[in-house]
Amino acid sequence: SQTMLAYFLTNSLTSVGQLSAHPMPTLSVVIPCYNVAPYIEEAIVSILQQTKPCHEIICVDDCSTDQTIEKIKELQNSYPDKIKLIINEKNEGANYSRNAGMLAASGEFIQFFDADDILLPHKFEYQLQLIESSAQPIDILVAGFKKRNLAGIETRFEFENDDPWNSLMKGRLGVTSANLFRKSAILHAGGWNENLKSSQEYDFMFRMLKSGAHLKIDNEVV
Repeated sequence: SQTMLAYFLTNSLTSVGQLSAHPMPTLSVVIPCYNVAPYIEEAIVSILQQTKPCHEIICVDDCSTDQTIEKIKELQNSYPDKIKLIINEKNEGANYSRNAGMLAASGEFIQFFDADDILLPHKFEYQLQLIESSAQPIDILVAGFKKRNLAGIETRFEFENDDPWNSLMKGRLGVTSANLFRKSAILHAGGWNENLKSSQEYDFMFRMLKSGAHLKIDNEVV
């Protein structure tokens, strides 16, 4: 909730961009889930198959009425130390679920992930190495991505390394599942706006940039 966010924000010990460099930062995956039974298994498997394992996968179910929870629990039985399940008391929306998962996460970076997306196997390894080797701190890593339509045709999306504010205004700062975010920078910006139903990512990144987050654009499709 926003109250929880305010508590964590005031108690966040690390200011944006001032973290010391750690070899290969830790990464938590947060998946908001609502009636995603047809997709959730493939999505989680694409995370489990990463060449650089994440620290944890946090699924936040928003009162699904299909078999979503059962599917997650089946995978949880096989990976009890990796997969965590949070179940909202009532239907709250995806942004509430993202915030709940982020607050529960222990990783230095957060991969927000939609249950109907899949990742290529080297995403975490490539992006975390990029962050670790950067001379400048990275709080938001924007990446290229591919979309595949129902006919199986793929379209690649890349972004010019423009001024971040120009890219934001043009709607050219990637999509949630392609990007990575530093948790301390998310907290500094106040997390996701739980009242928005659209344009959530760009409101989220606008507030992160406004609060001083450092952004890097990399067009490797992962």
